[in-house]
Amino acid sequence: MHLDNTSLAQFKSQLTKLETEALDETFEDIQYSELIPVNTTGPEWVKGVTYRSLERIGEAKWINQGGQDVPNADILSQETHGSVELAAIGYSYTLEEVSQSVLHNFPLESSRISAARRAAEEFIDNVALNGDPDKGMTGLYNNAAVTPFVAPQGFEAATLEQALTMVNNGLIGVGGEQARARYPRDTMLLPTSSLSALANKVVPDTAQTFLNYIKTNNIYTARTGKELMVRDVDGLETAGDSDSKRAVFYRRDPNVLTFHMPMPHKFLPVQQVIMEFKVPGIFRIGGTEIRRPDAIGYQDGV
Repeated sequence: MHLDNTSLAQFKSQLTKLETEALDETFEDIQYSELIPVNTTGPEWVKGVTYRSLERIGEAKWINQGGQDVPNADILSQETHGSVELAAIGYSYTLEEVSQSVLHNFPLESSRISAARRAAEEFIDNVALNGDPDKGMTGLYNNAAVTPFVAPQGFEAATLEQALTMVNNGLIGVGGEQARARYPRDTMLLPTSSLSALANKVVPDTAQTFLNYIKTNNIYTARTGKELMVRDVDGLETAGDSDSKRAVFYRRDPNVLTFHMPMPHKFLPVQQVIMEFKVPGIFRIGGTEIRRPDAIGYQDGV
């Protein structure tokens, strides 16, 4: 059984409107696009992404008048390659639902379209932050090129001075002096329990919390005049070595890291399969690429 052409056109028109609304919908708890620069350029069906990271070397120096020992600047380049994979989530309506909607001129129930959109965003968020070992992808939290270091104590037990020292150590990094100067770390991600500990402690003789104090009195803010971005995110409670809590410090800059998504989630044309109208939804992503591991820091045991 099929709908006549007029009814089918009316149904498709409804879907176009509902899908547009769903694609414009935002979910406050989906954070990847705010935490990681997202690259949606390039062909949708590209097999993989190759990025050439460039590092300048060479320093200017004093020379004598007429001297010939002029130093040269040079560029070191390194290519990295990552695959781009296809994922899917769609929705469907029964023939009865569509026929009654057309017959009685009432809109189709739209929650399943939003549910499909949210499922796609949750999937992308998880891959961007945690990676997927089955696809050989690492995320923002667990890149093997970033060397973690251990905090002297957790934020729950730390004094204000100790907590501020922990934050500044994460912002400076271990052995990352050159990277810190070029890409000062402007973001700190924490497990929810660690952020809660800082938000619940009050600086003595003030009404200010440890969290608010640290946001405006850290080494990044002192050097740039900008407030440090602090977020709590899922997955960090056990992201560190031996399932310890992990804090992540980095700069939100496409020169440091990027998430490849050549095909954002989109819905394909409706397909009738016997008495069901199916609308596949597909997207293609390539994971989080860490371009400057020395500009990212993992601090475990926070």
